[in-house]
Amino acid sequence: MGLCLPRHIPFNSTSIRYKSSKIKHHTVDPPGHGEKIYVFTHLQTKQVVYSLSRVLNNSAALAQIPYNGKKTVPRALRKDLWMPLAKICFSPGAGRTGLSAFQKLREYKRLHELQWGDEIALTEDGIPEKRNVRGRKIQNQKANSIADIAAVLSKIGTTEGAQIGLKGGFRNIEDQKAWIEEQAENTAQHMKTHHDATEEQMVELKAKRRRELEKKFEAENGEEVLTMVEVQWKDLNDAEFAEKWSENVVHDTL
Repeated sequence: MGLCLPRHIPFNSTSIRYKSSKIKHHTVDPPGHGEKIYVFTHLQTKQVVYSLSRVLNNSAALAQIPYNGKKTVPRALRKDLWMPLAKICFSPGAGRTGLSAFQKLREYKRLHELQWGDEIALTEDGIPEKRNVRGRKIQNQKANSIADIAAVLSKIGTTEGAQIGLKGGFRNIEDQKAWIEEQAENTAQHMKTHHDATEEQMVELKAKRRRELEKKFEAENGEEVLTMVEVQWKDLNDAEFAEKWSENVVHDTL
C-alpha cells in the first residue's frame, strides 16, 4: 500500500527524514571527577566563576555570568585578568558530594546576581543608583562567594544539607537517624492530609518508610564518604570574608 497524502500536498521523496544511524557515545566521567572545585575571580571586577577543571573553559564560564547592564558580560574571557581564588578539595571517592556542592555554589551565586536589595539598587542617600555603578556592584561577588563556600561546606553531612539536596554522608549516626525519622513523619503526615489515613495506618506507614530508608543507607554504607574538606587559598586572608567556618573544613595555601 502506497503513502497516502492530501492532493494539495505534493509528494517529494527528498522531504522524508530518516533516523540517524550515527552511534551515540555516552561520555564517562574521568576518575576523580567532582573531587576538586576551582574558584576563579576577576582582578578588576571581582566577578567569580566556578569550574571542575584547572583551566577555565570560556563557554562554561561565560554561562555563569548574567547580564546586568552594559559591559557586565565580556565577549570572551581574558586569562590575564582571571586568577585562582581557591581550590576546594574533597576526599578521594567523594565526587558525588563535590558535584552537589558545585551545583549549590552556582545556585547561590546566581541568586546574589539576580536578586538584590536596596544596598545595590540605591545610593547611601536613597537615590536610585546609576546603571553602570549598579552593574559594578553586582559584579563584585568575591565576598559573597567566600561566604557561600563556608555555608555550603558546613551543611555537608547534616540533616539540613540533606533537606536542600546536598549529597554526602552524615557526620554521625544521630544525624542520620534524625533525618530518617523526619522523612518517615513527613510521609505519614502527607497520607493523613491527602488520603485521610487513620492513626493506625500512619504508624504502619512511618515504620515502612523508616525500614526503606534504613535499608538504603545500609546498602550505600560502603559508598559513603568522609565529610572533611580542604580549601586551598591563593591568599589565605581571603578566608576572613566568611563569618565562620565549620569544623570539617581545613585551610591551606595553593
